[in-house]
Amino acid sequence: MYRKVKIDTGTMIVSALVMILFFVGMFYLVGGIMKVLTWAAPALLILALIFDYKTVLNYGKWLIDLTKRNPLMGIGAIALSVLAYPLVFTYLLARAYLSKKIKKMQSDYETRQQGEFADFEVIDEKPLRIDLPPRRPEAPPKERGNDYDEMFK
Repeated sequence: MYRKVKIDTGTMIVSALVMILFFVGMFYLVGGIMKVLTWAAPALLILALIFDYKTVLNYGKWLIDLTKRNPLMGIGAIALSVLAYPLVFTYLLARAYLSKKIKKMQSDYETRQQGEFADFEVIDEKPLRIDLPPRRPEAPPKERGNDYDEMFK
C-alpha cells in the first residue's frame, strides 16, 4: 500500500553544493559587472548625452513629475536612481542609442520616399459616357396620418 522511496543523500549534497557554487559565481560575476559599470558610468552618461540629450532630460522630467504626483514614489525613484546610477546610465545610453537609430532610419525612409515617384496608371482622355434611363418623377409626399387607420382601407 505504501511505496518506499530511497533518498540518496550523496546526490542531494552534491546538488546543494552545485547550487551554492552557481549562486556564489553569479554573485561575483554581477559584482564584477557592477564594478566595471561604476567606473564606466561617467562615459556612459556622456555618450547618452551625445547620442540623444533629450532622453536624459526626459528621464529627469519623469522623475520630477513622479515626485509631484506621488512624493513618496518620486523620492524613492530618485534614491534608487542615485544608488543604482551605473544601471541607470546604462539604461539611458541604450535608450538614447536606440532613439538615434530610429530617427536615422525614419529620415532614411523619408528621403527614399521623396526620391521615388509614385506608381500611376494612364487613363484614356475621352470621358466615359454612361446612358442612364430617364428619371421618374417623384410622387408627391403623402400626408402623414395614423398608420393604424391605413390598415383598414
